[in-house]
Amino acid sequence: MKEEKREGKELGMSRLFEIINILLDRNTVTARELAGHFGVSQRTIYRDIDTLMHAGIPVCTNKGKGGGISLLPDFVLNKSVFSEAERNEILLIVLKKLSAFFCRKAEESFI
Repeated sequence: MKEEKREGKELGMSRLFEIINILLDRNTVTARELAGHFGVSQRTIYRDIDTLMHAGIPVCTNKGKGGGISLLPDFVLNKSVFSEAERNEILLIVLKKLSAFFCRKAEESFI
């Protein structure tokens, strides 16, 4: 049981990391596109986006035609400023923050 939870958490962390990369590469992407890409529900994608926002990633969502999920234009992780290694290092720090966030949420659910 614990092994399954750990695998699920690792998959979720990997998905969060990849969502950030996709948002860095594309201006806007829909929850439906992300859900299809990862093989999860749109609701799972919205939970992931909420998690990213709680971790301090400036993600915004817009409804309607032409809407979708994007990073705020002034997001610090500008790909033209940082090398790929530097971006990965920064994203690793973000993932550590996300991990701490998940641990707090898990502890709160047991209280």
